[in-house]
Formats: sequence, structure tokens, C-alpha cells
Amino acid sequence: MSGDCARQSCWTCKKRKIGCDRSLPLCVNCTRSGRVCQGYNLRLVWPDQPDGRRKLGEVLHTPSVPGTPEVAPRHYGQQFLNVTSEDILLSTTEQTPSQLVSNPSLPGPRHGLTLHHAILGEEASLLSYYERNIAALMSSTQVPNGFLSELLPMALSARDQSSMALFNAILAVSAFHHFGSEAALPYKSNAVKNLSDSLRVDDAPLGNEFYSSGRTRTDFIDTQIAASMMLCVYSVFDETEGNWHMHLDGARFMLQRLANSHKGRFRSSFLLTWFLYHEVMACFTQPLREKPHELDLLQLLEGAERDKTTIVGVLGCSAEVIEIIHRINRMRASILRRNQNTEDLKDQLTSERLLLEHQLSSLTQHIHPDEESSITPSRRIRILSTAELYRLAAYIYLLHVVPTSDCDQIRATILATALSVLETLDVATRPWPLFIIACEAVNDDARVQVLQMLDKMDVTRGIGNIRVMRGIVEAFWKQVDLRADVGGGPATTKRDVQAQPAPLSWGDLVNCETPVPWFI
Repeated sequence: MSGDCARQSCWTCKKRKIGCDRSLPLCVNCTRSGRVCQGYNLRLVWPDQPDGRRKLGEVLHTPSVPGTPEVAPRHYGQQFLNVTSEDILLSTTEQTPSQLVSNPSLPGPRHGLTLHHAILGEEASLLSYYERNIAALMSSTQVPNGFLSELLPMALSARDQSSMALFNAILAVSAFHHFGSEAALPYKSNAVKNLSDSLRVDDAPLGNEFYSSGRTRTDFIDTQIAASMMLCVYSVFDETEGNWHMHLDGARFMLQRLANSHKGRFRSSFLLTWFLYHEVMACFTQPLREKPHELDLLQLLEGAERDKTTIVGVLGCSAEVIEIIHRINRMRASILRRNQNTEDLKDQLTSERLLLEHQLSSLTQHIHPDEESSITPSRRIRILSTAELYRLAAYIYLLHVVPTSDCDQIRATILATALSVLETLDVATRPWPLFIIACEAVNDDARVQVLQMLDKMDVTRGIGNIRVMRGIVEAFWKQVDLRADVGGGPATTKRDVQAQPAPLSWGDLVNCETPVPWFI
């Protein structure tokens, strides 16, 4: 052994837990045994991959409850700013969007439910909770609020299977929000069974059940649609329940039957609008969902007898804005259905973009006169700001689907306006505009503002899809930051080109076949 030697064992010998001769520059033990000597220098160690020899330090900051700006203004959002070795590995691999969404680092489902529930015979209490809390939670306006004025009479005016399905679905949503999943399970199970039984009765010849209570077949189907939509809402509240798209498909099938028998016109404007909102948001998540031979959503919107500039509570904005969002959905679907953009398609999309851009720039949204006469100033600001966020988010969405040469600058301007509008809200009530804004946020200030709003939404609203959306947004931010330098330097070989992951777009997260995120 030479006179010069290291002061400590090499990393290979340490890992093998044997003595090291500490020779420089390489350990003789490793060289003689044909092993790679990992040297004597300092090494980085990931906190989530301990080497078994060091004491675990407090490197990762994982607060049990997200902080608030009043408690920790300088360090807010640290629970997101941690990047693990898994994030680094993910940023250098060609993973599909669905793999990113279902990455195990994202929060997983809670433990399975049990058949034991916390309450029995408290339907009246849960119904009161629905009237006081749930109905207001699902509608940005309260005059009129169809969740009270239309759904409750459907659920309480008869005792047939369709009414019981809606009644139990309402109780399930209230029980879940108020007490948790175990309390909600019996009501949800009863609602599914009642709805299934009502569909079997509906296939029977006309008679007995339809007219015994003075209700027509249309009344019966309307209540079935409402029950299916309320089960859809339950799946949005409970993030472990992934069946919202199945319940929505059921409502679509029933509406198709009504459309065929009523020539596209419906008696319940609220029920139609409620379905349309869920369906438009579902088409944003899964752009190829709408089939040409099925219900035409735009025709349904045009057939609705209402002022399209009035803000509708179940939508959170005007029918005109929702119609624009779905037109953009269709533009995106037409691009995805074609492997390459032909000149004809490009010309068509450019023409549609100019039309929608002008419409978004000039449209106005106003509050229903009945609500305007009795509304408080703070509530008025909340309703108008929410509707404005939808308009701005739709504008950003349009520029992503059909970009222009200066779209980056335009989107930055719209984002600044949207963040200013967001500041006027105590708490945001709708996730879709916030998702679009969050994915546009590139600096820490904007991201912290989004995180603060997500925390407030989780605390005040307590709906599961907010937590799912937050996990996806944070995963998206990490990947955007880690891939920020992709393409920054020239690739010298074909292998270099293949090794570079493509820049990530928020559209990648909602082009997959998975039914999340949902934005109800």
C-alpha cells in the first residue's frame, strides 16, 4: 500500500460491509475482485432512498395539513416544491399521459368501505342538510335553484322506484358530505337498486305504476335521469368512486329516448342543463367521447328556451360560454381523429377560431333578474367573477387547441387577468377554470395563489374531485419544470433525440382514456 491513502473506506466496501485498503485512486480490494470502486468522494443521497447508514434527516417537508398564507407566508406550498427521485426518473422517460395520471406517487384511494354505517333512520336530517348545504354547493346562483325547486318534488311526490332512487341518491350525497363514505353506502346501494328496478319496470307495458300516482311516462323518465345524475354527483364527491361516466352514460341513454319521442324538446330546462354541463366537461376530459350518431349537445343547447347570456347556477356561467367550450371540444376531437392536419382542416379550424375568439371577446354575462333584485354585493361579485373565469379559461383553451403565432403573449395577458379575477373570490366554486389557470401558471407567485385557492376549496367545499385535481396539477408542474430545458441545446445524435422527452402540455393529461380528471 502506498503512503497516500484515503481517510475512509470506499463506498463499495462500505456497502459490502468489509474492510477497505483505502488505496488511491482506487481500492485494491475492488480491483482484485473485479468490482467497480465507487471512490471516496462525497455522494448525494435521496431522502426517499436511504442508504441504511445515515440517520434520516428532515429534508422533505411534509406537513400534515397544508399551511395557510397567514401561518407561513414565506414557505407556503413546500409540500409541492419537493421533487423526489421518482419525479426525476419520470421526467426522463417516455411515459404516456395515462401513466402520469395514474402514477403511484399521486394520492391513492382510501381503504375499502365496510357494510357498517354510522346512522340509521335520519333521512329527515340528511334531507335538511341537502337543502341547507348541498343544493347551494352545486349551484352558483340560488334564484332559481333547480336542485331545490325541481329535484325535491321529483323525489318526494311519489313512492315508485324512480322517485326512491332519486331520494336515496340525494341522501347518499348528503351523508357522504356530512358524515363520510360509511354513512353514505346504504343510501347509495339503495339508490342503485331502486334505479335498476325502475328501469326494468319501464320496459314493462304501459299502465299500473305510471298512472297510479298521476304521473306520466315522461315524469317517470325525468326522475330516472335525475337519479342517474345525482349518482354521478356522488361519484364526483367521493374520489374513490370512479363510476361517474357510467351514470352519465345512463342519463344520456334516457335523454336520447326522450329526444326521440319529443322531437328534441324537453319539459325540464334544469334537468337538460344539468346533464349538458356534465357532458361538456366529460367531453373536455375525453374529447373522443361524443359520437356522431348520438345526442347532438349543440342542438340541445340551441333548443333550450332561455336567454343564453344569463348566468345559470348549475353551469356557473352562461349557456353561451358552455356552448363555446363544447365547440372547442369538437375542434379538438376533429384534430385528434386525424393523424395529420390537412390544409382543409387547418382552414376550417382557423375560421372557427376567429369566430369563437370574437365571440369570447365580445360576449357579456348577467345575473338572473329575480336574483339581482335580492342579492348581496359580495354574492354578486362571486357570481360574476366565477362566470368571468369560465370565459377567460375558455379563451385560453381555444388558443391551446388552435394556436396562433402570438398566442403565448395573448395567453399570458389572459392569465394575468384571470389571476386578478381569482383574487376577488374568497373561495372558488368551480374546478374547471382553476385547472386551466393552474396549468398556465409558470412562476411561483401564480402557483402559490392557485395552491391557496385549492386549499380553501378543499376546506370549504370538501369535494373529492378537488383533491384529485390538485394531485394532477402538482404532478404536471413538476414535469413541466423538469422538462423545461428539453430542446434547449442541439441534439448531436439520433440517440440524443430519442432520449429527450417531449415537452408536456396540459392537454396530454386529458387526452387519455382514463375518466379523470373530472371538473364538475
